[in-house]
Amino acid sequence: MCWDAPSFRTRARPLHRAAAAACAGRCLLWWSRGRFAKGRRWVLRAEAPSAAWTASGDAADILGDGSVIKSIIEEGEDPPVYPVCGDECITHFIGTLPDGTVFNDTTKRDQPFKFALGAEQVLEGFDEGVATMRKGERALLKLTPEVAYGSLGARDERGWQVPPDTAVTFDVRLLDIKAGGYGREDIGPGGKGERYSWERKGAEVLVTVPVKVEVQAKDIAYAFQEKRIFLAVEGDTIFEGVPGCDVEAEESFWELGKEESGERCIFVHLQKKGSLSARWPDFLLKGN
Repeated sequence: MCWDAPSFRTRARPLHRAAAAACAGRCLLWWSRGRFAKGRRWVLRAEAPSAAWTASGDAADILGDGSVIKSIIEEGEDPPVYPVCGDECITHFIGTLPDGTVFNDTTKRDQPFKFALGAEQVLEGFDEGVATMRKGERALLKLTPEVAYGSLGARDERGWQVPPDTAVTFDVRLLDIKAGGYGREDIGPGGKGERYSWERKGAEVLVTVPVKVEVQAKDIAYAFQEKRIFLAVEGDTIFEGVPGCDVEAEESFWELGKEESGERCIFVHLQKKGSLSARWPDFLLKGN
């Protein structure tokens, strides 16, 4: 096992739960999503992250559940440059246990660690934390076991490096960002249907459906399959058909929320299959 990077995963990585990081400032979501989501908590954005994640001083709860706590040590470059999904992130980091023991330090090797953001090459919490950093920034990322090494921990021929069920802290500096992958290439406007609009968000397509204020989760029917997507509200079909790209069924979900204007909406997150190379065509559904 290589100890050059926080990339060894000793457990199955859970799906991210806060997909698109609440659309990165474009909408304010109510987390009434049906568990049907399995919930992805990933940051796919074309805009800058929330100010709550990027202001120095107080610690920020990145995912809202205490699993990734970020504290900025040094501000990054101004004007800020943030990574998006698919970018190569070049970092230095020092990983420590709760008692202060260092279990990994790239600075001693003078060998920066590189990884593709959002490609599941690193620990979930490390991925999530770096996604909120700007180029040149240095930050502390405190991770619970659930988004780090889990119940199995991590060990090599020397024995335990990270014991099971152990929280870890990474002192990370984001040295550089190299554009690449779907993150920058498939972000931007999509199109409109009769009762919805959609836009490209890198590894996913975000469909926005305005609904009445009184609409609740029980009023929504859906099906997200590889080659069929369907959404209905109060028995009225919003869209149904073959998606423009094959869809990762288990990673696609919807949630109820509000636009910045206050309009109540359903936000549908359709995760692309083969997202590192796939680009969604100019239509949401084939045949439209």
